[in-house]
Amino acid sequence: MKEPLRKGSLFLTLLSSSSTLVCCTIPAIFVVLGAGSTVVALVGMFPQLICLSEHKPILFLLGAVMLAISGFMQWKQPASCPIDPVLAQSCRTVKYCSRWIWGISFVLYIIGFGVSYVLPLLMNE
Repeated sequence: MKEPLRKGSLFLTLLSSSSTLVCCTIPAIFVVLGAGSTVVALVGMFPQLICLSEHKPILFLLGAVMLAISGFMQWKQPASCPIDPVLAQSCRTVKYCSRWIWGISFVLYIIGFGVSYVLPLLMNE
């Protein structure tokens, strides 16, 4: 698989999982902590957050699809690196960074999903 394609998918995954964090998780955490006025100020400065929150299911679905595609690309990547020492070191560095970026994206997505969908169910009980 082409390296720029894999890098692009990782950054799109990070962007989509971060958007779930920004649209839903951060405002919900502020409200739970009693900082509702901070949320009002944040929405006043960035009214686009309302649009993101209105389309929350699509946002989370897109994030899940991007995580799945990116995870599949990580899993299907070639196991070996080139023999040349410089290229081999570069290959190992890219693999290491790719796994970390994917892991961070996954954690951000899980936090966003938990706060947006699981926490409201727990608070209603």
